[in-house]
Amino acid sequence: MADFLTQSDRITDLAPGTHVRLQSIKPLSGIPDGPYTVVVFADRPGSVVETNKANNRLAIAGKRVLVIRPPTGANLTIENFQFQRSGPWPNLMLFGTVRNTGAGDSGPFWIEFWACPGDPNYPDLNRFACDSIHVDNLAAGQSLSLSDYSRTAYNSLRPGQFAIIGCVDRLDQVIETDETDSYAIVRGFLVPPH
Repeated sequence: MADFLTQSDRITDLAPGTHVRLQSIKPLSGIPDGPYTVVVFADRPGSVVETNKANNRLAIAGKRVLVIRPPTGANLTIENFQFQRSGPWPNLMLFGTVRNTGAGDSGPFWIEFWACPGDPNYPDLNRFACDSIHVDNLAAGQSLSLSDYSRTAYNSLRPGQFAIIGCVDRLDQVIETDETDSYAIVRGFLVPPH
C-alpha cells in the first residue's frame, strides 16, 4: 500500500545540465508511525517530454516515521467547493461543505481561501482572497456549510485570473487520519477591474 508522505514541490523551470537542491519542512500526511520505504518521483504526472523516464524514481528503504502527536480521530474534508462573485465586486459567495468524516472531535481549526495567480495546475499559496473562518470544533460526523459565511474580497486582489484554493486546517492544528483531502481548487476565477 502507498500513501503520500507530504505535499509535492513544484519546479517551474530546469535548464539542461542544471540541478536544483530541495530542502523543505512540511507536515506529514496522516500515516501511522513505523518503518517505510520512501519513494521520491520526479515528474510523476509525466508532463515533461524526456529522453529517459526510467531514472525519475528513487526508493530509500528503512526510513522510520515517528508521529509526535497522536491522531485525534478527526478527519476534515472539503466537498463541492465553489467560490463566486455575488453582485458588485468585492462581494463573494462561498459554497461547499466542510465535514468531519472521522470518529473524533476536531478541536479548533481555520478554513482559509487563497488566490493564486499563474499556473492553475500548480498554484502557489501567496495571497489570501478574503477573511478566513475560525471553527471551534466539529464533532464526528458534523459538518458546516460555507454558504452560511458571507465574505468580501481583499483589496489586494488585482484584476486578473486566479486559482482559488479552499484550505481546511492548513496550519495542521488537527492531527487527522488523512491529511490529503482537506483542500479544493476552483480554477479560472476572474477578478474584474475595480
